[in-house]
Amino acid sequence: MGATGPRGKRGKYGEGGTGATGVTGPTGPAGGADGATGSTGATGPAGATGVTGPTGAMGAFGPTGATGLTGADGVRGATGQTGATGADGGTGATGSTGPTGPVGQLVGIQAQLQESGADTIDDGDNVIFDTVINNQSSNIIYNAATGEFTIVAVGNYYINWWVSTDGAGPSTSVTFDIVLNGGVGISGTSPIVTGQLNGSALITVGAIPANIALVNVTNETVNYGITPVQANIVIIEIGVPL
Repeated sequence: MGATGPRGKRGKYGEGGTGATGVTGPTGPAGGADGATGSTGATGPAGATGVTGPTGAMGAFGPTGATGLTGADGVRGATGQTGATGADGGTGATGSTGPTGPVGQLVGIQAQLQESGADTIDDGDNVIFDTVINNQSSNIIYNAATGEFTIVAVGNYYINWWVSTDGAGPSTSVTFDIVLNGGVGISGTSPIVTGQLNGSALITVGAIPANIALVNVTNETVNYGITPVQANIVIIEIGVPL
């Protein structure tokens, strides 16, 4: 056979109409097995919130739970302002009366020189009082032989005295001292040698016994005055513990 010649030109379509549809053929056999399940698709957007339904009835109370542990103390708060002062309370009942205290009174001793056997007193000598007028104190003891008053209780003592004089030799004055335990005296001096010499002293006795005397320190012998009472002394306790 010889070689195929070149393809000719396409011919014109025929003028006949489309033929009638043929009868449907029988269903072919089923296809292959189901394929594998595909992966879950992405979650779609949330839908709009629905209308809230009516509140249901309250259920019964459950049992009380166990008490929890006590919590730590909190920080102390600032101090509040002071409140207003309350009204005064009523007067309390009167207490019972206490015991009566000791009665305060002046006690002491008074002595005088009334009948001097001598008309004079030498320099440095004690006045010897011969008559005790009153002695209310157990703390003051008088020695008529020496003219000394012995104090047997510590405390303060006030002394007042006077001496009637009638000259002192060439001296132009007379001086008498209240002397405690032979020490420096408390003086009473008069530039008039004839008359009444007065003096006083406040003595503190810190150690007992203590001796007090009225002493002539004129540096001359002094003449007693011609009077019924030639000397007088009063010693009073003013600060002696009971």
